[in-house]
Amino acid sequence: MSKTFSVIIPNYNQAPYLVEALGSLLRQSRVPDEILVVDDGSTDNSLEVIRRFALQDRRVRYIVFPENRGVAEACTQGLESISGELVYHSAADDPVKDKFVEESARLLEKHPQAGFAQEGISRIG
Repeated sequence: MSKTFSVIIPNYNQAPYLVEALGSLLRQSRVPDEILVVDDGSTDNSLEVIRRFALQDRRVRYIVFPENRGVAEACTQGLESISGELVYHSAADDPVKDKFVEESARLLEKHPQAGFAQEGISRIG
């Protein structure tokens, strides 16, 4: 049985890029079980974009910091708030390639001693 796959996306004022990044995750051959966007006090229309995705797909959730706390705290909060066995730390301005989730999960399940998989890596050694 496949392990659950979670994505954490820290975001600060990246609204123009969120549509492509979230869209690329939701178009995967294996869609992540959960996508958590941690908004780090954005002052642009990021929350509007994130909420639109969350309304369209139950796998998209979000946490909002009222003020900017920094990417480290956003990532830490994300890790404390997800349930997946496999985790991908994404970026709000980085769409992923087709089959990224499927291939990463396959590699990590095949090599349980590995700590992470990275886009563009075709094997773990």
